[in-house]
Amino acid sequence: MISVKQFYAITLVGFSASISANTYATQVNLGAAANYNGFFHGDFTSSPNDSEGALAVGGNASLTGYTLNAFRENDGLAIVVGGDYSQVGGDIHGDALVGGQFTTASAGIFGTVKDHAVLPINFDAEFAKLTQLSKELSLADSLGVTEQWGALTFNGDGSGGQQIFNISEKDFESVWGFFAKDIGQHQELIINVAGDVIDIDPADYKIKASDWSWVGNETSVIFNFYEATQINLAAGFYGTILAPGADIFANGGHVDGQVIAHSWQGANQLNWRPYEHNVELPEPATFGLMLSALAVVGAGALRRKPQA
Repeated sequence: MISVKQFYAITLVGFSASISANTYATQVNLGAAANYNGFFHGDFTSSPNDSEGALAVGGNASLTGYTLNAFRENDGLAIVVGGDYSQVGGDIHGDALVGGQFTTASAGIFGTVKDHAVLPINFDAEFAKLTQLSKELSLADSLGVTEQWGALTFNGDGSGGQQIFNISEKDFESVWGFFAKDIGQHQELIINVAGDVIDIDPADYKIKASDWSWVGNETSVIFNFYEATQINLAAGFYGTILAPGADIFANGGHVDGQVIAHSWQGANQLNWRPYEHNVELPEPATFGLMLSALAVVGAGALRRKPQA
């Protein structure tokens, strides 16, 4: 039987190893954005189209002929708006929380709308964290990328862990398709794309295995547009868009994934394909509390006198 001291030491080592394992990769914690099909710091404006999941808008929302939360995925919430919200036509499938004033004409409302409401999201705080996440991902070590016959191949390390790649704006915009080698279909894949103005023109953005053993991994990939201030979206896109500083101008197509950006203007469809590798990290203080509690338990055990 091990002694109390040995048990205490083993527990601390195991706890430290757990922390090390969890912090080895650049863990992706999307915060409140994880629950939304679209998450925007500023305004959201759209003509007829729909989002399968819920939206969160820090500024004003102006929707015409737009259907919200078609798949009813967010515990009853269809939209959260920090400013004013106007809905003309279309449907709201779920509840709406509006910080400003709500106005509507001929919209189908299948839930409760509260304006001048207390919001469940601090958009400034959330976007500060998302901007920091975007920066941290962009600074992570990159694996190799090759170009052949007009397509890019992301060459994995075969580890089964998080795979991060850096590409230029030119590479992103000039190729017709993307492939992955030594990367599983449901393996976490981060693609950092440089450039301040990004054109997403018609191309094949559905990532495929280089041997064609699988096609499509939109719930496992983030395209991190860490420098972008503007994205022109005119194609079908597969994966989560992380672009906390970008205004998106949508002109046809769809996104199978989540969109995190400064603002949105246009009519592309948002399909609910949430990022499946999101990690909800405990606050830094939580680690301290856990260690303190462990120390108290251990100290108490060591003070006990053995019974005769």
